[in-house]
Amino acid sequence: MKDSFNYRMVSDVPVGVFLSGGYDSSLVTGIIQSSSESKINTFTIGFDSKEHNEAHFAKEIAEYIGTNHKELYCTQTEALSIIPRLSEIYDEPFGDPSAIPTILVSEMAKKDVTVCLSADGGDEVFIGYNKYDLCVKYFQFINKIPYRVRRTTTRILQHINPKWFQSFHNGYNFPTKFYKALDILQSKSMSDVLEVVGQNFSNKQVDEMLLNKSNRVKSKFQGDYSKSIKPLEQALALDFGTYMVDDVLVKVDRAAMSVGLEGREPLLDYRLVEYVAQLPSELKYKGGQKKYLLKKLAHKYVPQELIDRPKKGFSVPIDEWLRDELKDLLMEYLGETKLAEGNIFSVNKIIQLRNEFLNGNSVPAIQIWHILMFQMWYDKWMKE
Repeated sequence: MKDSFNYRMVSDVPVGVFLSGGYDSSLVTGIIQSSSESKINTFTIGFDSKEHNEAHFAKEIAEYIGTNHKELYCTQTEALSIIPRLSEIYDEPFGDPSAIPTILVSEMAKKDVTVCLSADGGDEVFIGYNKYDLCVKYFQFINKIPYRVRRTTTRILQHINPKWFQSFHNGYNFPTKFYKALDILQSKSMSDVLEVVGQNFSNKQVDEMLLNKSNRVKSKFQGDYSKSIKPLEQALALDFGTYMVDDVLVKVDRAAMSVGLEGREPLLDYRLVEYVAQLPSELKYKGGQKKYLLKKLAHKYVPQELIDRPKKGFSVPIDEWLRDELKDLLMEYLGETKLAEGNIFSVNKIIQLRNEFLNGNSVPAIQIWHILMFQMWYDKWMKE
């Protein structure tokens, strides 16, 4: 780690580190600062929403480690200014809303440095995501039930409207969870389970939203994994080939390069990844504790009481934004005129989802955000 991290500080131009206040970035910052004679530059982004803000944690850690720290609190107005540029920056319908703060923190860092280190990859390398727990539990559960029984049960339940379950109807996002559960029941491999868990829409919901039924594109999720590989290790391998390369790294690289900032990923040094991949899973996930080994190392540089707290991730308050200053944008792109132009979506279905979301029903903001991002991309690049 020391060699990997310090190697990426080599540059003819100023270098900084993105510090979120989580374990991964704190470890990267701690190791680099411990071997630096001068204060390194660290940068973080914050929100006025307490639910999504971790900037104050990053500030405390920066003060303990002793870095030259800068922070920026992202307002709705600043977010609004970024959103029209997302289709151009990413050049595809990119649905990760944390692209917004990533661009903003890159803009801030660019004022002081030309290269910035990011701490992505820690969750994939050291087993950090909560979804890994869920996937393994689901996979082990369905394997106890013969596939024919699961398939028959699913075919019956598919004809039931989840809204008929009145006692669950007011539960958050229940229809999506219901249909995803049916998809999991039909899964034949760990790959199938991870794919379903990672989706924000169920397959049935996607078909309902589109005018023409979609064909499933074959991806790494349909890869053939040896049965000798443990389900947990399969999940890691799948994330390396899908979520990490197509979401996390795309997000950081294009956000940074949009302002002329070079992003570097010290936790993804091939030597480090190959070495940790050969370690027993028990060293990475021990007694229910995720990232066990990485956390033990991080505590050498940052006290446990400063850093040990529930994982939030780099989330943003899109729920609040879409109902407030971004509502006009939402009404435009998820309105009848724009939806009809593409001849892709069922206009009535999308408007129904939009209205249920705005009325406070259990439609998740991320679903609306994904449709909005697609619509804005289509409007910019695909209209004749």
